[in-house]
Amino acid sequence: MSSYNPDPKRNLRRPARGGTTAPSKKQSQGGNPISNLFGPLNAIIEQKRQDAVLEPPKIEPGRRLIALGIDFGVAYIIFLVLSCVPLLNHFLTLALVIPVVMCVRDYFFGGRGFGKNAMGLKVVDLATGEGPGLLQVLTRNAIYLGPIIFEEFTFTIFHLLPFNEVFVWIKTALGIMVQVYVLVIVPIEIYRSLQREDSMRLGDALAGTCIVEADMNFSS
Repeated sequence: MSSYNPDPKRNLRRPARGGTTAPSKKQSQGGNPISNLFGPLNAIIEQKRQDAVLEPPKIEPGRRLIALGIDFGVAYIIFLVLSCVPLLNHFLTLALVIPVVMCVRDYFFGGRGFGKNAMGLKVVDLATGEGPGLLQVLTRNAIYLGPIIFEEFTFTIFHLLPFNEVFVWIKTALGIMVQVYVLVIVPIEIYRSLQREDSMRLGDALAGTCIVEADMNFSS
């Protein structure tokens, strides 16, 4: 079990000659067959880490899982509130609101979000050690939530249009494609976050972010 470190700056690493820190052999090789299948993406991770100001720590899976559960609970509460608003309750569905909230949640409270905040965790920019920007947050989470949001948004638009058999076929085909994508990408994301020493998943690689331990702070 890793020790609790409330200050992300304690993860700061000492740069090597030339102002960069060379990745370890274990990190470069990926450490497992699935990581090696994503060689180009792993290369992106290492490239982003060349300019990183901190060394991403290994985060306990249990804390991340609890944080995820809290985020789902908050997203559901937000849906219940929005469903009480006239007009919105005709367009917003549970299947649309929850993915949208989950996609942007890490932007709040300086990268802590709701669940991570409660569990003493925080998403940070690898290059600065500070909270991520909105684009980074969207990139980080859209890798597995983006297709779901697109699907539900498309279904909502279809419901506003006159019934057409073509729409039914499109809806069915889109639903199947999204389900297949999610069934593939989510296990990979989970596996990488559990197996990598830096706990970085594909979303982190694309966004240039990682999770560190930090003080709970709901004041931002």
